Amino acid sequence: MKINFPNGTADLDPSQPLIVLGANGSGKTKLCLEICDLNKDAVAVVSGYDAQNFDLNRELGSARGDMAIRALVSGLNAILSRILINKKLAFDSGSVCVSDVSGGAEVLYPLNRLSDGEKGMVFYAYKTLVLKPESVLIADEPELHMRRSVCSKLWDRLEALRPDAAFIYITHDMDFAVSRNSSAALKVGSYSVDENGNERWEYEFINTDDYPEFDKSALYEILGGNGKFILSEGTKESLDYMLYSEIYGDRGFSVIPCGGCQQVMKIMRAKKRRGLFENMEIYGVIDRDFRSDAEILELSEDGVFCIKVAEVENLFLVPELLRIMQIQLGCESDALANAEELIRSIYGAEILKQAAEAFKIELNKKIGKINFIDGKLGSKDVEEYIYSEFSEEKIRSLFESKKRLYSDAKTIDDVLRIFNYKDLSKRIGSKFGLGGGDYPKRVINLLKNDSGAREKIISAIAPYLPAFGDDARPAKRL
Repeated sequence: MKINFPNGTADLDPSQPLIVLGANGSGKTKLCLEICDLNKDAVAVVSGYDAQNFDLNRELGSARGDMAIRALVSGLNAILSRILINKKLAFDSGSVCVSDVSGGAEVLYPLNRLSDGEKGMVFYAYKTLVLKPESVLIADEPELHMRRSVCSKLWDRLEALRPDAAFIYITHDMDFAVSRNSSAALKVGSYSVDENGNERWEYEFINTDDYPEFDKSALYEILGGNGKFILSEGTKESLDYMLYSEIYGDRGFSVIPCGGCQQVMKIMRAKKRRGLFENMEIYGVIDRDFRSDAEILELSEDGVFCIKVAEVENLFLVPELLRIMQIQLGCESDALANAEELIRSIYGAEILKQAAEAFKIELNKKIGKINFIDGKLGSKDVEEYIYSEFSEEKIRSLFESKKRLYSDAKTIDDVLRIFNYKDLSKRIGSKFGLGGGDYPKRVINLLKNDSGAREKIISAIAPYLPAFGDDARPAKRL
């Protein structure tokens, strides 16, 4: 389907909805309105804001009682039947209304008593039904006022209803964008108006299949963002995301959670290898875990940087922050000392387990270095490698080195740098009069609420984080 764009024409595939991405102020909505103007009646634009002022009865006009209109309402009910539970559209005194049987008996009431999300469903269903054949429907913020699951289900049905139409979505909900299951994207770079009043856009069509290393949600975030990103482990519910969003957000970075550290590494290595997004600042930030200094240095060459403690949970336990929280929570003067003593006590009981886990991980890495590619490595080669790298002497030496590493950790900083124990940040709360996992939550809330403690907390944690760009904060040693 050929459609006019400001800088030329483009072929839209009705089976591949087009996802429009771009930073705030890049002119996404203006671009789509321009596309509508350039294509006259072949393109229609619907907005989540327009949905709130939509009046179906006014739209139907004086003809609302005839058979055609009844067929249209029947079509709307067919679309909405699995979404509007216990509700459907009906006629009362010649007007369309809502029939609600959620209480058992049928109750009729006006359309304006529907929730904002329900009004949006009716609006989008109607606009899709009356869309001209083989035309384009642009939906601007279709997720507005709707739960994500409901929004996705609605647009699934609308797309299936109109296979002849091409759908274009402008959305800030990357999960909804991913749910469209499309490889077609449009990155809007900038919008400007010259001295003569002529509007100009910079935009680029993207095939997301060209980025197989990227999780699609992360790719959409990058394409639609401000050009400065931190790729982290975890999800948007994880401590990584919540903490880094507050600290790196102050420096202009958007944080994109990618799940595990392997996915962060995969994306950053692909970026370096393929020369992708070179005009952007993108860094990976992951836990140190059991990595050696040599491994950390090697990762940094790919743009992946480790925090200066073993796990993100340990950032909540650094002495500088414990001191601040003792004051913020109004604790006794010995709370800090008691907290540090608890850290040492738990660490002391776990030293052998930690050393054994580090030893096991090191062995697995050595095994992983055996190259079986193309079957060129024979059994004799494997045997020689095993005898060489896993001799009794080397095994004993490796294990003893791990034991020394953990036994030699004396200061709290030394312990936090190598101690992988996720519950530690939760257990510390008891020394501050808090239960369960409340301690990390209190730290996050103080950061979010922009309290007087916010800058103090950031200053306490920042030295344990990688610094990027113009940030000149002092960093803790690895």
